[in-house]
Amino acid sequence: MLKRSQVDSNLIILLIVGFISKSIFFILGAESSQTGFHLPISEAWQDYSYAYVPTIQDTESKFEKMFDKFYNLLNDESVIPASHLAINSGKIARAKLQLQTKITDKLLNIDNTNHSQEHKELIKGYIIEGFSEYFEESKDKEKIIEFVRKQLKSKSPRTRRQAEQFLRKFY
Repeated sequence: MLKRSQVDSNLIILLIVGFISKSIFFILGAESSQTGFHLPISEAWQDYSYAYVPTIQDTESKFEKMFDKFYNLLNDESVIPASHLAINSGKIARAKLQLQTKITDKLLNIDNTNHSQEHKELIKGYIIEGFSEYFEESKDKEKIIEFVRKQLKSKSPRTRRQAEQFLRKFY
């Protein structure tokens, strides 16, 4: 468990990163007129730390308006955006409790993306990392456990290791 001072310093770092990222995207003129969020010029070149920082401060539910566009990055042609999105989904789910089931469902549907099977196996390890961020408070524990158990037979050694660690910790 994090001490209060650690939480405070982590939050300050996230806020600073968010502010810097917002400033950069504002300067580049990549603001979305629909959501008010500053979106990246190229979705594949996104500062993923920026993506979840606003959810902490989002009192106007702007993230919900961009939710589908954001989670479409799971289907990006590159494995990198999908992997980063998967890891950061845990932070988003902790900040936006009302979106946890929707986030879980998006992550569980990784097999319906256009990635190669090898990339899907790799991304699943990152999804497990994301799940570990909010599993204890999740209402979808059974679905998550079922998904993680299946990854014990993954072709990706990293994903198998993540599944083993997750199950040891939570099950």
